Amino acid sequence: MAASVQIQPRKPVRDEVLRVANALISGVLRHLDTEGVPSEEAVHEARKTLKRLRALARLVRGAIPRQEFRIANQTFRDAKNSLGGLRDAKVRLNTLAALRAGRNGTAEELESQAGKARACLEAELDEAATRHTEDSQRIEDVMRMLTIQRERIELWDLRDGFVAFRDGVLRTYSDGYDAFKELSRKPSVHNAHELRKRVKDLMYEIEFLERVWKRPLGAYRAELDRLSDYLGDDHDLAVLEESIGELNLPKVKTLIERKAGRLRSRALLLGAKTYVRKPGAFVRELATAWEIERRR
Repeated sequence: MAASVQIQPRKPVRDEVLRVANALISGVLRHLDTEGVPSEEAVHEARKTLKRLRALARLVRGAIPRQEFRIANQTFRDAKNSLGGLRDAKVRLNTLAALRAGRNGTAEELESQAGKARACLEAELDEAATRHTEDSQRIEDVMRMLTIQRERIELWDLRDGFVAFRDGVLRTYSDGYDAFKELSRKPSVHNAHELRKRVKDLMYEIEFLERVWKRPLGAYRAELDRLSDYLGDDHDLAVLEESIGELNLPKVKTLIERKAGRLRSRALLLGAKTYVRKPGAFVRELATAWEIERRR
């Protein structure tokens, strides 16, 4: 996927953005346009691609009318959210399994509590699987939304050069920079989740711009991916804890809190490196790299 969505600085920005948008929308439609209900894996790939589309809209947000950005952002967000359910239920079960696997010589009481949690999550998975088999209308709605949005994107009148991306990158990096500072000041589930969303946004935007400065930006994207993994695992634990919140499982919840604490500590260490530059300096470096690559 990475090579096909990289914007080429020597070509017109509008052509490149439309090319990437069309490729991504076609990818979503291809995953969803199947006989019957798409598989869990196809839906998961469609959701990941929709995240990239939303990041593309954020990247050019300063170069298109505000109303157009809002429509695109909401369309891609609503489409992604419409496709959730089955995989999320499986992630909760897998998170519980990983939590238990990290314990050697698990005490009998903890095993008993984990068994109760597993039974609760398996019931949720059964419900999600049933809903998944009945999702044909929802899939059709998403495909129709994307077809309409593709037509709107064709009308985007983008300026040429890095100026088309400057405001978008600056906003995304600044939001992540601020979210990291807030998590450093006050570690919490909410603040970790907010940083995770901003890290994902920046990771996809860097993926689009990676051709500008290939090795440094490739390494930086890998760093963002690792930070996203730490924060994503923390989020999975938070969702697991919420799912079993009505059950009296203190030992399971203690394991969750301890592991979440370790993950946030790792995220803070890596985040200090990831967001070491001030937002303005970060964007100026990208703008300079763009001009150098464009003139080569």
